[in-house]
Amino acid sequence: MFKQYGIFNSIGKVIIKMKSWKKIIIIGLNIVLMVNTVNISFGAEKTRICSYLFESLEQSEDWKTDITAAGWRQVDGQWYFFNQDGNYLTNTLTPDGYWLDEYGHYNEQKRIYGKCVFNPTNYVKLGNQLLITGNICDTGYAKQQELDNLYSGNIVFTPGLNYSGRVCELNTMQVIDKIVYEDGLRTLVTYASYYDERGELMEHRYYINAQKIYGESTYSMPWPVYRVIQKDVILVADSNTIFSSEKEMYGDEMPMTMESCLENWTAYWPNNDYVWEIELNGNYIHKAVDIGLNYMG
Repeated sequence: MFKQYGIFNSIGKVIIKMKSWKKIIIIGLNIVLMVNTVNISFGAEKTRICSYLFESLEQSEDWKTDITAAGWRQVDGQWYFFNQDGNYLTNTLTPDGYWLDEYGHYNEQKRIYGKCVFNPTNYVKLGNQLLITGNICDTGYAKQQELDNLYSGNIVFTPGLNYSGRVCELNTMQVIDKIVYEDGLRTLVTYASYYDERGELMEHRYYINAQKIYGESTYSMPWPVYRVIQKDVILVADSNTIFSSEKEMYGDEMPMTMESCLENWTAYWPNNDYVWEIELNGNYIHKAVDIGLNYMG
């Protein structure tokens, strides 16, 4: 079934050529997941990345039916997202906002409910391509239907009580203080108070709904909070991809290319709170908006 230098599917089509096998993992009785090292060329440069492929051994009835249809399919009780070639996706974001792990599994906690935001942490240029490492984030918190079932006195997770950054994991339990409505959405509000190093009383609130999370503190403007979905993701972009920015909408700034934007980021954003609102096609950045200077009001 497996030919030298490649994987062949049931009709003998080569899926990808490869140098060497690393590991074979059996999932159930009918899938082999292969972890291999592949050389991928970007212009004259090459990089080695980890790729996950599969081959069906004795396909089940589910697999025999419309195997090339793109979308979610259930196999042996587990849901996978397939592309139009009949391959299930891994280590990527589905069109409906689910992050898939290395086995193609989804997790409801790793889903985009609001807008998809990317926090770049590093990048390298390979030919005309940019490989950008960073964190996939969500502007929202959870399904609005789930939030609508929470009330004052219930517990939610937020950033730290005196945390003022934008990109963060929600790891601190806080009590819902009250319910308000913003943009027609039922919004949960937490409240905490503490004394700072000067002995002044500081009040801190988080506002939470399915579309956005933001913080508000004494002596500070409200700031957006971006919930980390997946760390250390590698996305690909063209070096001349045109950026747009929120400042551009007000006539203060001309559009930048992706590469010039990254150069500015490394020079002016050492605190690593820099964020883009992005649209993805697989792991390729199709569109990006610089929202690094955004405040809630």
